[in-house]
Amino acid sequence: MTHNKGFSLDQSARGDVPGWVLITLMTAGLVVVIWAVAGPALSGVFESAIERVAVIAHVRTIVIDSAIAGAAFGSLADSTLAAGITRTEQLLNIGIASDLIDSVSGRVGSVGGRPVTVVTVAYRVPAFALWVPAVSDTVSARAFVEQP
Repeated sequence: MTHNKGFSLDQSARGDVPGWVLITLMTAGLVVVIWAVAGPALSGVFESAIERVAVIAHVRTIVIDSAIAGAAFGSLADSTLAAGITRTEQLLNIGIASDLIDSVSGRVGSVGGRPVTVVTVAYRVPAFALWVPAVSDTVSARAFVEQP
């Protein structure tokens, strides 16, 4: 008794297993040779990219944290908006290079009818490469004004 489901298993339809094994071995060998020749350069490129991303994340984190701290300081009952801006500038100068900061400004706004101190920092993120210009960004932080 034979079961035929429409398939024909003749020898020509089996595929070329030795050919695929040879192609796989040649590809693996080629990868090893390329890695041996270009590995140090590729590692350097990868490490440089990771370092640049880390610097960008560091700069952005310092800017955000400084703006938040400045807005909170300027919102204290015994403080002023100008003191909050000064505090933001001091923290920025401690955390990152001052030439990355374009401006620090502040204003009193309103959220839900309640006064808030708003501190805004305009800054530039270092470029990924020498031929790429720095990218500008702006961060704003808000804090509710304490009532005495």
